[in-house]
Amino acid sequence: RGSVENIYFRNVEILNGNFPVSIIRGFEMHTEMSRPRNIYFDNVVVLGKKVESPSDLHMVVELSDDILFNGTAHAKRNPF
Repeated sequence: RGSVENIYFRNVEILNGNFPVSIIRGFEMHTEMSRPRNIYFDNVVVLGKKVESPSDLHMVVELSDDILFNGTAHAKRNPF
């Protein structure tokens, strides 16, 4: 299953079209856990609006750590 971490979306602009729902989701089982972490969205613009949060991208974030929009964390690492 592997891991997803240290992903950067920088200076991205979506100019037109229908914008679908996106999902960032890890998984947890009683013997295994994998959470996407350290995913950065910096200067992303959708249809003329600067993205500041997952909802601006029609995004669902579950079982994920450290998802940042322009330096502000929206899903922080679980200390457990």
